[in-house]
Amino acid sequence: MILFDCAVLIVTGDSDRLVPSWNAERLSRVIPGASFEVIKQCGHLPHEEKVEEFLSIVENFLRRLAGDSNKQDLQPVT
Repeated sequence: MILFDCAVLIVTGDSDRLVPSWNAERLSRVIPGASFEVIKQCGHLPHEEKVEEFLSIVENFLRRLAGDSNKQDLQPVT
């Protein structure tokens, strides 16, 4: 059994031909507590193909982890 001591977010595109979304979903089911998101009309690089949607997913994931319902945007670390 694989043990993770951190939060896991798996983001995939529904048109990914390298790692099909069904495979990413399967992976998310074997990682306890993993979050899984599919971006429609997106291939293997959601962070490049659908930047705004990807960032929104990551931001929501981080907000849930922090327990922060504040709508203030997260700021990059410089």
